[in-house]
Amino acid sequence: MKTAILTIPNIFFWLTDRRRLIPLVALALVLMASYVYLFQTSVLYLKERETALENINIFETNIAILETELLARRDQIDLALALNLGFVELAAEPIFVRHNAATRLSLLVGNEI
Repeated sequence: MKTAILTIPNIFFWLTDRRRLIPLVALALVLMASYVYLFQTSVLYLKERETALENINIFETNIAILETELLARRDQIDLALALNLGFVELAAEPIFVRHNAATRLSLLVGNEI
């Protein structure tokens, strides 16, 4: 009786050769580590972007509130209020009023409304 020896196809010959296996394993480890790093950083960047967008929405809301308060208070400013705050009327210039520097100890010049 003859016995036949099964021969495995020589497809995976590089698995038995250490000269080829070690660089392939090293390359696989480097690629796997870079994949994990890039995945981790992309998740972190997504979280940071979400936080930044939330902060932007909060700032936009605060700006809108301040703008509505400004528009509400802008109508309350008149000449009598400006004179009470220490501004003096300038009829010759196109400026509405200028702050009187003598009533305030300040070196600021040009406090026009």
